[in-house]
Amino acid sequence: MTIDVDAEGDKRVVVNRRVPGSQLIRESIVELIEGRRGVTVTLRCDESAALIELRGEVGGNVTIQCAVEWRPILFLYFQKGTDFVNGYHASKKISSNKWANTWMSQDKAVHIYSLKVSHGGDYDCLVKYNDSHEIHKYVIHLSITANFSKPAVTLHPIDDIHWLVTCSSHGGYPSSEIMWNVPESPMVKAVNSSETTDPVTLTINRSSTVFFNCSGGEMKNLSCSVGGVTSDIFSVCEYQTQE
Repeated sequence: MTIDVDAEGDKRVVVNRRVPGSQLIRESIVELIEGRRGVTVTLRCDESAALIELRGEVGGNVTIQCAVEWRPILFLYFQKGTDFVNGYHASKKISSNKWANTWMSQDKAVHIYSLKVSHGGDYDCLVKYNDSHEIHKYVIHLSITANFSKPAVTLHPIDDIHWLVTCSSHGGYPSSEIMWNVPESPMVKAVNSSETTDPVTLTINRSSTVFFNCSGGEMKNLSCSVGGVTSDIFSVCEYQTQE
């Protein structure tokens, strides 16, 4: 896809264009500084190019390297949607509007630290070289994950032959179901399952409750797991000695 934009000094230019087979694409070109008016700038997106996939963990760091060529760069802008993240300009210092948790190294790599779930998604890297009026766009997708806590198991004996067991875990991302490592039996039945999202961190909390009929006796070496993290081993239907 090629979009022609007339640069207007330091003015921010936003272009809307509908492309067959896709949704409305909103290209935000940040501060097209060409040194003179009336210059035609071309935004060139190579739609056949593979999407760059990166992964990061909540609380961790990630380094994003745009595919720049070995020739003088006028500017390199890194953004998420229309939000400016960080960047470089050959003739001026960019000190404002940058994400506070980012920095750019001399090799033009953008480093993001203290990652959050909200940092996941598509990023655009916009590069313009000194010897060209084209702006090259590269798309990077960042996937964020968070490990679920070790599942906590709570036993609720109802009477000698009926037990409820709850397995709960928090702080994971993306969502994952709780799996019960218990015998397949009509004596075991899932009765409740819930999922909530932390309004601040956007991580997931999961809980699941299973009903056990103990008429067949004690069940040992049981556990539950979520997101690859497994609880401690537990037993149910242990008959209590009456005093």
